[in-house]
Amino acid sequence: MPRSTLIILLCPVVLFWPRHAVAQDNPFASCKSVSVVNALGQVFEPVPERPDALRARLTGSPVTVICDETSVTADVLTYEPDTGKIVATGRVAFQQPSLVIYAQRAELNRWTKLGTFYDATGSARIGDQPAQRDRFGTMEPDVTFHGEEISRVGLTTYRIRGGGFSTCAQATPRWQMTAAGGTIVLDKRVVMKNVVLRVKDVPLLYLPGIYYPINKEDRATGFLLPSYGNSLGLGSSLSNAFFWAISRSQDATFFHDWSSKGGQGIGSEYRYSGTAGSSGRGTFYTGSEPKLQASATSSPRYYQIDGNANQALPNNFRLFGRLNYFTNIRAQQRSQDVADYSRRDRSFNATLSGAVGAFRLLAVAEQADYFYGSSPGQRTGRLPTVNLSLAPRPLGRSKVYVGASSEVGYLVRQLGLGSPDAEDRSLWRFDASPTIRAPLSTLPFLTATGSASWHVTHWLESLDPVLGQVPVALTRQLLDLQAQVVGPVFSRVFQTPENGYADRFKHLIEPGFGIQRTSAFDAFDRVVKNDYLDQQVGGTTNINYRLTNRLLARRHGAAPAPGAPATPGVAREILSVDIGQTYYSQAQAAFADPQYESGGVVPSESKGTFSPIQITTLARPSDVGSARFQMEIDSKYKALRSMNASGTLESAWADLTMGWRKTQVIKGLPGFDVSSHFLNALTAIRLPRNRIGGEYSLNYDVGQNVLNQQRIVAYYNSQCCGVAFDWQTRKTPLLGLPADRQFNISFTLAGIGSFSNPFGSFGGK
Repeated sequence: MPRSTLIILLCPVVLFWPRHAVAQDNPFASCKSVSVVNALGQVFEPVPERPDALRARLTGSPVTVICDETSVTADVLTYEPDTGKIVATGRVAFQQPSLVIYAQRAELNRWTKLGTFYDATGSARIGDQPAQRDRFGTMEPDVTFHGEEISRVGLTTYRIRGGGFSTCAQATPRWQMTAAGGTIVLDKRVVMKNVVLRVKDVPLLYLPGIYYPINKEDRATGFLLPSYGNSLGLGSSLSNAFFWAISRSQDATFFHDWSSKGGQGIGSEYRYSGTAGSSGRGTFYTGSEPKLQASATSSPRYYQIDGNANQALPNNFRLFGRLNYFTNIRAQQRSQDVADYSRRDRSFNATLSGAVGAFRLLAVAEQADYFYGSSPGQRTGRLPTVNLSLAPRPLGRSKVYVGASSEVGYLVRQLGLGSPDAEDRSLWRFDASPTIRAPLSTLPFLTATGSASWHVTHWLESLDPVLGQVPVALTRQLLDLQAQVVGPVFSRVFQTPENGYADRFKHLIEPGFGIQRTSAFDAFDRVVKNDYLDQQVGGTTNINYRLTNRLLARRHGAAPAPGAPATPGVAREILSVDIGQTYYSQAQAAFADPQYESGGVVPSESKGTFSPIQITTLARPSDVGSARFQMEIDSKYKALRSMNASGTLESAWADLTMGWRKTQVIKGLPGFDVSSHFLNALTAIRLPRNRIGGEYSLNYDVGQNVLNQQRIVAYYNSQCCGVAFDWQTRKTPLLGLPADRQFNISFTLAGIGSFSNPFGSFGGK
């Protein structure tokens, strides 16, 4: 929670009087140092209400009394020894290092330390840390305040009548909040009634009352500022939230939403942060689906659960968890977040990892449901799998390394969920694989490595050509032999001392060759195929060959001193181009090769086949920019399968991220009968000190000429306030709408927080 702008409107007043005024009752007894400035005279006079009592009266032009780091200035200061009453009149100023109060009159009590300032104004510093540098990151955390009366009625309690506050230091504040009255409890809360938000002295928002938490830790229990919105899918909406600071390492937030089309929704979020890097977050939300969009076969009430955890356990074990579950896919499309509304899966994952002696233990339990339209299409997962592995280690002093891995688990695979003919491929599987690896060459221009592994896989179920999946066990043993060769490597160095980019370039040509042979296995058709391990084909030979060109540059280093020549920099790879292909002696082996983006789709012949030709280009000429391009060419049809490109650019004033992907139609090739063409981009621009900035993002279906999502954000920050404009449109086919459009205006007040347009956003305009 943000700290209140009112936490230091009033501080305890140190009461003092000149050392010689009333010696027997010196108000300065607790001061370490006292001084009086501009005192023109002092007299003792009767108290008007009590003629038999005397009071001391000190005058000046004006007179100032300084006690340690606190000072009081006024035209006239009077003190009544018998009642302890101190009155300051005329140009009253109360000052401390982070607080100053000006008033026409102040009445204080020397004994109770209570009192009142009349017609008071002042300013103070909020907190000890600078404002957060985010979208609204240039606003100063100073507060100005005023009140007809500001009274200290308790040790940390103050009352304000007919006053207000702002974080603007201008003569006419850009914004301020005024109230008929209120109570401030330092480091706890602010309660005000009949609150009016004024912008340039124009009333903008009225609240019957406001409760605002304040504390030194910047987190406190209380209500958050409401937000407003409007869209085609939800209509007008209002959101409120309550924040509960449970402790320094735990908090919770409770939500309530209302919309004209979607009804009401409630939710909560819990967060914690522990020792050893442990942390977690969990959210729960339930709402109702708009009546016009609700399915006749589904409940209008939906639920969403989302969370993650990273928890350290004894003996250096660690538990990771992730949960994203929802009951209605249509509800996801009403989210403003592109990642949420475009989600087509719900899942959970729990991972336990750690070391047991020389072995590494990894246990995983996960499940994911994938949706096609509004119905779940398939379910995959592992419930659970346990993997125990031994990292490769040398045999004695030799260069021969041995390792091993074993895994047992229950694989979940269900196809056609929601259909009475749904197919269930779930089963238990055990796999073990000892491995031995040794270098065959250590020449600097030629490296070669050989390895051998023995895979033993056991399934508790298998496929029958007539009955389908049956509870009949199946065991597969595969001997896997591999050899990898890189080289001979050809290189050439270019000296460029006069080049402004680098003083040396190096070009490398690296041919690569790999061969893999697996032993025969005649029961491949009986294997229930769930993942890449099940897709491995026995009795096959795979040959991989590629050619890589690399360009390295030794950039100029920083000059050690002004005028001195630059020092040699560190060589870095600025460009690489790789072209490669794989031959499979059996076409089915291509399904088990994950290195090709469009792999898994091969011609129907059972004889040997070639993978697509894959060309990959990577460029990183500097630390602020990078680019990647990849294309795959079908080796049989001599046609382009797919292309994709991505790039990033980062600087002090702009960030750019782009992605592009296109898949071609190839007649006769399974899986390539429909083309796809997509473009996505995100651009963020910010001027110095983040005063002006904006973002633009899009997801564009080029093939269908449809904008799936487009968003424009622009913001401006001043010294004490900011404004942001957010416009977005997105395709929402599951909601029965051509597109959902939203436009929102948000304001941020320094030290207070942000709120949306109280008149609602302009949805659908």
